[in-house]
Amino acid sequence: DATTEATRTETRLLIQRGMTGRTLAELAKLLGHADQRVRLAAQFEMARRGAESLPLLQQVALNPEAARIARVHALWGAGQLAGQVPAALNHLPALLRDGDAEVRAQAARVLGEGGRFESFPAMIAALEDLEPRVAFFAAQSLGKFQRPDAIPALLGLLARNQDRDLALRHAVVIALARLGPDPALARSIHDTSRSVRLGGLLAYRRLGDAAAAEFLQDFDAALVREAALAIHDAPIDAALPALAAILEQAPLDDDALVLRCLNAHFRLGQPENATALGKFASLPYVPASFRAEALNRLADWANLPTRDRVTGAFRTVSARDLEPARQAVRDFLGQMSGKAPADVQVATIRAVASLRVPGTGHALWDVVYQTAHPVRARVAALQALEQVLDVRLEVAVQHAAQSQEPLLVEASLPILARLPAPVALPMLKMLAMRGTPADQQAVYPMIAKIVDSRADELLGQALERLRAGKVPLAAQTDLMEAVCARGNPTQLQTLEAIEAEWQVSGDSLARYRPALDGGDPIKGQTLFERHPLLGCNSCHANGIKAFNIRDGLGAPSLRRTGEEILRSIVHPQATPYSDSLHAVPQHQVTRGLTPRCQMPKGVGDLLSRTELRDLVSYLIKLSSTTNSPGD
Repeated sequence: DATTEATRTETRLLIQRGMTGRTLAELAKLLGHADQRVRLAAQFEMARRGAESLPLLQQVALNPEAARIARVHALWGAGQLAGQVPAALNHLPALLRDGDAEVRAQAARVLGEGGRFESFPAMIAALEDLEPRVAFFAAQSLGKFQRPDAIPALLGLLARNQDRDLALRHAVVIALARLGPDPALARSIHDTSRSVRLGGLLAYRRLGDAAAAEFLQDFDAALVREAALAIHDAPIDAALPALAAILEQAPLDDDALVLRCLNAHFRLGQPENATALGKFASLPYVPASFRAEALNRLADWANLPTRDRVTGAFRTVSARDLEPARQAVRDFLGQMSGKAPADVQVATIRAVASLRVPGTGHALWDVVYQTAHPVRARVAALQALEQVLDVRLEVAVQHAAQSQEPLLVEASLPILARLPAPVALPMLKMLAMRGTPADQQAVYPMIAKIVDSRADELLGQALERLRAGKVPLAAQTDLMEAVCARGNPTQLQTLEAIEAEWQVSGDSLARYRPALDGGDPIKGQTLFERHPLLGCNSCHANGIKAFNIRDGLGAPSLRRTGEEILRSIVHPQATPYSDSLHAVPQHQVTRGLTPRCQMPKGVGDLLSRTELRDLVSYLIKLSSTTNSPGD
């Protein structure tokens, strides 16, 4: 409207002209302008002119009839002058009793910033102001005065606040921390008010003072947890022994507290700490997750982490003797009775392997063989046998490779690949011939890396099975990639001959059928969305809503089989309109063109065998979604 436009015009002219050359009366009037830029410019200009501006600044600040915003800027201007005009803040103590709460608050703030210690009694009184904002700035200023005799009044404010205003509590904590670990602050430890005790604890945390450990004995569980957070996370290293000492008394439903007590023992790293961790892990009433964590802490004795296990912060620990940790694990094993939970078994095996506890090889070998143990424990035991270089490893890994447990077989494969070829090849041959498709997918790349002529024989035999159609579809791509990686000329010629036979078989997809199974849809999605040459997203949408006129690939109207999807990629021009990856409406097909798939030629040739398989796997998964438009 006209009024708003006039105000904008006035403001623009004021800013363009600036404040230089204006009278002090004009500047004082502009302290109450509607635009903050104008007000600040006037304030700074008055501060620049020095002592001659002070009478007008005092007049505006002390005038209860003036606009609040003008009075506040006058206060700030006086604060700017304080460095060059000592009397600039003489009028502010009186404003701590002003009728306007914001004027009182800003007066307390400016007095604190100016270091006007003579206002200390008035500032103490301001802590009892009914307006929290006034008390907030008064507390901040008292902290800046560096007078410990303000501590009782600050603690009193905490008691009155009762944690209702968190900003106010924070201001008091900052002030207490600035005043230091005075004996007056120590009285907060046993104060009857929980709010006072919490404020004192937070102040000790900021100070990094070991007195924070006193709060570990508080009857309020939340304060005990807060003390543990202060000691462990800040950290306050001098108080770590006190935190570690309450491990067995800590409530077992308080994860934050128990985990920090366990980690305190690990960080201290003394023999008695290792013993305490082993003892805690043996307590049957302790939840399995905590028992496992205690054992994991012992396992880390040998491989000191650079990041804190609880907070993730970078925090190194000093090297320590491994023997106390080994002894703690031996004692734990001696105290175990009955069948331990799976988490505890896995953690125990990890600790035994990491610390290389002598005399445990047979027990690990037994875990691998006994089907009564959880599969996770059997996998951990197999890996531990390799880690401790036990002589039973070869027998154990051969047993695991023939197991009916897929996870155990999967764990055995990388270990087999690291064993000498005479040991590994017979088992890899067995898996290549009789293993699951997933086993064969993993085995062929391993065989390709073994430096032994028998590895060439295995790949040659596998190629003959491929020719005879006896290699699972999911593993065919892996076999062909392994042959190419091996680079044996004879095998490469055999592979070329097999692909030539597929080419003339009359099945246009025969060469590409290995892409129909065994792919990784997650990698395929990455190819779809980010491949620099494919540019799938430029035409297709991988959801219900399309980018342009085409349906999303997940739309129910575009349900396609794997073969239909594969054909649309590798033979787009031979794909009927109804089988295309996207359905361009008939009326939008360019005149004179047959309604064929609009995919460009050569897309399949841009990808390796593995990439094509991953992309097809993703598109099959996308096409099989059951969502409907609008879901």
